[in-house]
Amino acid sequence: MQYGDSRLLQESFRGVIASNISVEGLVLQGGRLHAMSQPNSSSMRDDFAPFYAGEVNSPWIAYFGGNYTPNDNLGFSLYTSRIKDAWNQYYAGTT
Repeated sequence: MQYGDSRLLQESFRGVIASNISVEGLVLQGGRLHAMSQPNSSSMRDDFAPFYAGEVNSPWIAYFGGNYTPNDNLGFSLYTSRIKDAWNQYYAGTT
């Protein structure tokens, strides 16, 4: 999730995010967000509204994934996310 800061009122989010770094080189992250503020209002809405494909009101967004870096020269990433009733996205990457 990325907030937009192109207006006077920045977007903000409400929900739960967890991160685990108990294994060296492995970072696991996940979360479920259930409200956001729009750039034209300071109040929190109960729905998410992604605008890049037309407005779709959705009650939540969730994601899970992680990064694994076995050494200084190699890294892997794998993530999945979903906005209910709007889209599912997947990401895999290497460095």
